[in-house]
Amino acid sequence: MFTKQLYTVLFFLIVVHSTQAQKNIFLSIAPKFLSNDFVLDQIYTSASGDKVAFQHFNYYLSHLKLYHDGGQTLSFADTVFILKPDHTVLYLGQHAVIQIDSIQFGAGVAPEFNTQSGSLAQDISTYDANHPLSFQSPSMYWGWSSGYMHMVVGGKVDANNDQNPETVFEVHSLGNANFHEVKLNTHHDLSNPNQIDLQLECNLDQWIKGVNLKTVGIAHGETGINAQVMNNPLNFAVFTQPLTASLDQLNVDHHLTFQKINREVVITYDQVPTNSSWNIVNLNGQQLGHFVNPNNSGEFKINHTENELWMISIHNVEGKLIYMKKILF
Repeated sequence: MFTKQLYTVLFFLIVVHSTQAQKNIFLSIAPKFLSNDFVLDQIYTSASGDKVAFQHFNYYLSHLKLYHDGGQTLSFADTVFILKPDHTVLYLGQHAVIQIDSIQFGAGVAPEFNTQSGSLAQDISTYDANHPLSFQSPSMYWGWSSGYMHMVVGGKVDANNDQNPETVFEVHSLGNANFHEVKLNTHHDLSNPNQIDLQLECNLDQWIKGVNLKTVGIAHGETGINAQVMNNPLNFAVFTQPLTASLDQLNVDHHLTFQKINREVVITYDQVPTNSSWNIVNLNGQQLGHFVNPNNSGEFKINHTENELWMISIHNVEGKLIYMKKILF
């Protein structure tokens, strides 16, 4: 009897410990350009000295794996993610992980999800509208036979040296042969027993390294510039992790309040820099709200769905990320 009771107690303790070990895991990949925070339509000076403004920069990520706790693997091989300048945080769910040692993923859509020959591929029209592989704007799909574009970037560049970007460029890279995987050793803050925030950076200047934006025009395809661009993550520091691996947050948690009233969330804020840009998305990357606060205090309301995870980010007028919060309503 004593042995049976002992086993029961031990089993209970194991279950409790297992439950307590579950952590919410978030992967953030912040876009950068020459070490600056990346913002659409902002004029940058490229490495070659040209003025350039990007109007879009979207890419897929698949075959994601997290190596943790000295040899264990957490695989998300059945999931394709999409990243955009206003959607840089991925919620990976709740898992029994203590420490993540390294991360591996492919930049683009893995072959099994791509083109009609893929074992898991399906017609784009069959996906739910919020699915990463559904229709996007700008389009990231080139048809059933050619498949998805792994990465698209476009905008305008100063080609006549008048310091004003006026010449359109587009780089659309596709093709199963251009899907490559990268692996990075990682570190993160271990102080939160309930959450892991894994923070990486995506350096657009390194991804388009070797591309003359003045003359590239519309580069769409699988070879030439497009193949070179998709090889760059293997050869250059396209994906990196900052040494600090910590978000440079504005300490405004105590200046923000969230109150659920029926089907609305009322967000009240104070001491937030004037003209900061707010972006609120859900777990699927669907934008729930986007606004600029004209004053440093105020409130606004957003409709919500029960048990919905929100990612709230605030950028100041210089485009610097000053605050981020994940919250479940």
